Amino acid sequence: NITDVGGVMDESEWWNALRPAFRYGKKTKLGLASQVAVDVLAGYARSKVQVIDQPREKYGVKIMELNSPHGRLMLATHYLLEGAYAGDVIILDMDQVAHRYLSGNGVNRNTHINKEVQTPGTDSRQDEYLGECGLQFGLEKTHALVSGITG
Repeated sequence: NITDVGGVMDESEWWNALRPAFRYGKKTKLGLASQVAVDVLAGYARSKVQVIDQPREKYGVKIMELNSPHGRLMLATHYLLEGAYAGDVIILDMDQVAHRYLSGNGVNRNTHINKEVQTPGTDSRQDEYLGECGLQFGLEKTHALVSGITG
């Protein structure tokens, strides 16, 4: 489910890229988009749509809802999508994303806090968060990537 735009993306290319993204899995998905991609997508609606419901803020992140015939995309700007990823939109089916951590030999390596790890005799207190964890992505066909958007 990879669509490589490779330049300026028009509106019909965007709708075509959404078709495979919503073919499998949930019909509501999360989109993480670069600033360039958000600017392009917001431009499609400027002259066509009257926005009644402003973007929502969930957990301090502004979410823009895009409804298409294929499904609903909850779109957020991801500011780390820059450089080689400056024109990307990552579309995720969150039912197929899970938090996983290392465990074995009776040791749980999920994120936790170790208190007072400073060198003995130090006149300060130091704590650390420690975790060996990551994300597990299931069913590749439920996710999608739109890349190479330049304008």
